[in-house]
Amino acid sequence: MAKKKEQTYELRYTGHLTGAPTIYLHYGTENWSDVSEVKMRKLKSCYKTEITVPTGVDINFCFRDAQGNWDNNWGNDYYYSPEVGETYSQIAVTPCTTTKTTSTKK
Repeated sequence: MAKKKEQTYELRYTGHLTGAPTIYLHYGTENWSDVSEVKMRKLKSCYKTEITVPTGVDINFCFRDAQGNWDNNWGNDYYYSPEVGETYSQIAVTPCTTTKTTSTKK
């Protein structure tokens, strides 16, 4: 079995969908491979969630509400590279301090 390192990131959202009762993070890695979606937790000042992806991969993402309204950076989608870091004022992407190692079958 090969071991694969994973990194957990915390994402916080305060974009134009803020105020909706429910926000989902729609994301994939390395140009939208392995697409997933997770419901974000509503806090007083933002929506928040954590995702775990393979260490060192780029993350593509956008947001939607339960009514089907999207925030996809005006059609450009959002992008996070661990080498570059965060570049959006309404979104915070923060690497969590620990990484996990998982076993994968070859």
